[in-house]
Amino acid sequence: MSKQFGGALFDFGDFVAANRRSPIPITKENYPTIDYNLVPEETGAFEGLRFFNEFFGGNVSVVYNATRFADARIQRWCDCRRLHERTGIPRERVFRTATGRDKTAHLLQESDTHYGTTVQGDNRLEVLKYSFGKVEHLFLYCPPDEVVEEERTPEDLAQVHVVSSWEEIIHVYCR
Repeated sequence: MSKQFGGALFDFGDFVAANRRSPIPITKENYPTIDYNLVPEETGAFEGLRFFNEFFGGNVSVVYNATRFADARIQRWCDCRRLHERTGIPRERVFRTATGRDKTAHLLQESDTHYGTTVQGDNRLEVLKYSFGKVEHLFLYCPPDEVVEEERTPEDLAQVHVVSSWEEIIHVYCR
């Protein structure tokens, strides 16, 4: 049986965990003392992750740029929210990248039935720019207005779908 080309790579912060909607604002200064498990899930994230994980035969990863300290807290958040059970994405596919904001080292992912990455989502245009010309469907998720204004060019925005919900990601991808 030959593998099909296709997979998805998603960011964690403000894409899966709704950091910006946290009941306690998250800053570098207070991060070590807050209860990160209080951060809510992004609306529709777990359903969206499950959809893509099933669609791509398990070839979905959630990758984030974080310190070792933050990595442990993110993994606990995933366990607390039962992310792996609810999405079908195994623990080894939710991980901290060693390459900073450049996540292209993870584009060659594969599962038993699929290989490569055809969908990537992040809330930072600077991250998605690394994948221009490498990933067919790039989703810029709920970017802060000031970030879009500072970083965008018409050429850059022409290469991404700016979306405001997981439902919109699925709709745009499936049309």
